Amino acid sequence: MRGVNRRTNIFLLLFFLSGGSALIYEVAWTRQFTPIIGNTVFSVSAILSVFMAGLALGSRIFGRLIDLRPIRLIQTYALLEAGIGLYNLLLPLLLRLADPVFGALYASAYDSFILLSLGRLVLSFSFLIVPATLMGGTLPILIRYYTENIESIGLHVGRVYTVNTWGAALGTASAGFLLIPIFGVRAAVVFAAILNLTIAGVAWYLARGSDAPSTTGEPEATSGAGPRIVLVAMMLSGLRPWRTRSRGPACSA
Repeated sequence: MRGVNRRTNIFLLLFFLSGGSALIYEVAWTRQFTPIIGNTVFSVSAILSVFMAGLALGSRIFGRLIDLRPIRLIQTYALLEAGIGLYNLLLPLLLRLADPVFGALYASAYDSFILLSLGRLVLSFSFLIVPATLMGGTLPILIRYYTENIESIGLHVGRVYTVNTWGAALGTASAGFLLIPIFGVRAAVVFAAILNLTIAGVAWYLARGSDAPSTTGEPEATSGAGPRIVLVAMMLSGLRPWRTRSRGPACSA
């Protein structure tokens, strides 16, 4: 039992670090994309929109996957973390290779605010939806790992989300006030990628011989308007004024 508790605490630490790396990336992305899409409120909003959309998409995809088929949770988590780190290391190269696309966008839409803004959003989505989706996929996997007993689901979900959010807060502060101002954007991204790859390696090592496939079951059928109303209300609760929202985006990676 002591060994199980120790491994559980290690995974919480890994998820704390994962939340920190995710927000380092978000801050770094706004700097990396400045030469491409500018530094206006619309450009920053595009980055944040893709980030949040990816988190939601990843949570949905991997949450559904866990329900439909047995997977090795910790090994899958390790692969997601490795994918996040490797993709962000390759992102500067991908942006350079796409220079002709950016040039064509500005040459054809520079005099149209609507077309230019739409093009910026599409470009941001194309390059960032993959890592943001991988980040979003880590949360349902860790929650399933911790919530074998439905009676304690509130405690465990709260614990997982809490450590991830604290990590996100630390990542935002360290990126904005320490890493980027002192070492630069590229160094901040490399640091976050090393964090992800280290998390992946530790998780993969700890999963050896103890990462049994997750159990599956058909999602419980729900009828009536009640559950749908709750979901709509939760969505609308996120539509707070953008200025307030942009000061402290939540994270699930």
